[in-house]
Amino acid sequence: MIEVEVKFAVPEDLNLRALLQTRFGLTCGSCCEESDEYFQHPCRDFDITDEALRIRRSDQAITFTWKGPRLDLLTKTREEREVSFDSTEASAQEASLRAILLALGFTSAGRVHKQRELFSVPWQQQTVTLSFDQVTGLPPFVELEIVCEESEREAATSALLSLASSLGLNQSERRSYL
Repeated sequence: MIEVEVKFAVPEDLNLRALLQTRFGLTCGSCCEESDEYFQHPCRDFDITDEALRIRRSDQAITFTWKGPRLDLLTKTREEREVSFDSTEASAQEASLRAILLALGFTSAGRVHKQRELFSVPWQQQTVTLSFDQVTGLPPFVELEIVCEESEREAATSALLSLASSLGLNQSERRSYL
């Protein structure tokens, strides 16, 4: 699957929540806390290859994710592969995944903690996941995302950029929170 994503720092003068309520009738989304630990490969530099490998712990699950190189210059679109584990044994699963990576020579590249509020926004016959992110040590951000097949990537990109423009978001941020 392809994750088509754009991210923006939320301008101080933009009341994005009011826009979501006025235009889409959305008043509050589902909230969760996420903690991401990123890993560096022992033999290749993910900063150079533009990849990411992480373990995410959230309220609902542990998710092990590899993200491939970005596919364009405007967005954070990339191939993404994930494996999720339910939260019943989250601590043990997270510890095992981390131990396997460290035993194979991977090293921790850092952690990111965030509070996330998720909304589903209907736009151009698609459902866009909109995330308000409050990341420790950073200003508020919003991410717009559609997960799709490669053949749908162009339409998804167009929809996200159109929605961003209509919401007054115009300075995309391609760097990771890390």
